[in-house]
Amino acid sequence: MYPKPIVCHDLAQGESADQSGALTTQIEGAEDFTGLRDARPSDAPRHIAWKASTKSEKLLTKQFSTPGAATLWLDFNALADSDIETRLSRLTGMLLEAEYLQQAYGLRLPHIELAPDLGEAQRARCLRALALFGIQDA
Repeated sequence: MYPKPIVCHDLAQGESADQSGALTTQIEGAEDFTGLRDARPSDAPRHIAWKASTKSEKLLTKQFSTPGAATLWLDFNALADSDIETRLSRLTGMLLEAEYLQQAYGLRLPHIELAPDLGEAQRARCLRALALFGIQDA
């Protein structure tokens, strides 16, 4: 059974490892268009995709990245929580938020490291590793 996710919005603001347990040097840039996502109240009006929003019937925001920006690492050992289940739940929440934001991520657990990637297969690999945490030969 997958850990119950603890909602984490730290990734959207690019919080440091001290706050979220996610290690990242991702730089939100304005150089390369990477896609669209659902708009949030904190989005700058200049990033709203007005034409695309009229076609989809929901407000969309343009996403940009900086070439060479680093990938997000979700790291079990970087979390300050003493309870293992809480750590696993927080990592699950961060993983789902990274997927929602379409940001590539890797997962570091004791004795296992899953390389950074994005998409359904990556999500399934990482959720499986979190669900099997502590079970031999996970």
